[in-house]
Amino acid sequence: YLTTPPAATFTPFLQSVICEVTNSTQAPVPLICSALLGAMSEAAQGGFDIDVPGYRVTPISIWVMLLGESGIGKSPVENILRKPIRDLESLQTAYSALIWTPIPRETGQ
Repeated sequence: YLTTPPAATFTPFLQSVICEVTNSTQAPVPLICSALLGAMSEAAQGGFDIDVPGYRVTPISIWVMLLGESGIGKSPVENILRKPIRDLESLQTAYSALIWTPIPRETGQ
């Protein structure tokens, strides 16, 4: 199933990710490929911009909507592929809470 598009267009490493997610979720490969593109874009968009000739410099990002019948595996696939992003966001939130101390407001009385 990795020899035909869309999976065949990914690098060998990403194909191994697709295999692992397929084995874990039994979700369709095209659904996994779409979710993988979305997760990769989300992970990279804060660090890279693209200069679109005749337009402007813009973050690399794509919008991905996973469509499928109930039970096809949309949530498990997204949970697996976005887990590193959610984990990093949780660490960033915890770190921010440690370094940012609210300044008490003066009551003006």
